[in-house]
Amino acid sequence: VLALVTGAALALHLLMPLAPPRMLAASGLVDTARVYGPSVYGATPETDSMANQFAAMPSLHFGWALMVAIGLIAATRSRWRVLWLLHPLLTLLVIVGTANHYWFDALAAAALLGLALLAVRAPGHRTAPPPVPRQAASAALPVGALR
Repeated sequence: VLALVTGAALALHLLMPLAPPRMLAASGLVDTARVYGPSVYGATPETDSMANQFAAMPSLHFGWALMVAIGLIAATRSRWRVLWLLHPLLTLLVIVGTANHYWFDALAAAALLGLALLAVRAPGHRTAPPPVPRQAASAALPVGALR
């Protein structure tokens, strides 16, 4: 799932590069990392050799956070497991609040994740292995018991 989501996002980043809100001066949004530091981006997108600053859509920050939350919800049985969804929710608030993504970038990432989950679930795929029959114990002794 991780490879499918990341690969699809990379293809979209290359085919349709989109600027984040922080790069649109008319929006009035401020890159909080540039103001309060440390900023991981170069002075301008043209001189930045470390990151593709036009890779805002879809948001892999949100997609990966949601993927982790869904995986942990599926892997745990606690009645509190839905609290794992706080991780993508907080991630969404941070990426939008720092002007690195629009809300729609997160929706696109969630859609890619949904498609990836459908793709890995092949037709006829069983969700759980068949139950293993239990064999009767033959004259078991308690641990440490002497005869």
